[in-house]
Amino acid sequence: MRSDAIIVFGYRSDTEFYYVHLSTADTSYAHNGIFIVDNADRRRIDDQWDASRKKGAAPAITDKRWHRVRVLRCADLGTIAVYLDGSRTPLMTATAMSFTSGRAGFGSFDNTARLRNLSLAGSATTRSQPSRR
Repeated sequence: MRSDAIIVFGYRSDTEFYYVHLSTADTSYAHNGIFIVDNADRRRIDDQWDASRKKGAAPAITDKRWHRVRVLRCADLGTIAVYLDGSRTPLMTATAMSFTSGRAGFGSFDNTARLRNLSLAGSATTRSQPSRR
């Protein structure tokens, strides 16, 4: 059985958002990566994806235990980093400047994902970004 969870951020509409997909798989374009949906099909943007080998970051979910996930998004710099279980080294990274603000969400594609102790934090940006709208 495959387990997966997604964390959505920068959500502006059903066709404009980022998401992190945490999965048991690392050899599928659609699993275990950082993606953008920008008025088109999803596009993988994480630095770990190697298209020639069809391999990405190590699987994020390998068991049925609770995991601590932290997504750090710095809109000023465009950086995205995903940390798992207190690691100081990100599992996945990306750089993207399309959406500098938006809603956050949580879900799953094909499984029941659960969360507890959810925290969201943010701060004002240090420079003004023009809106795409």
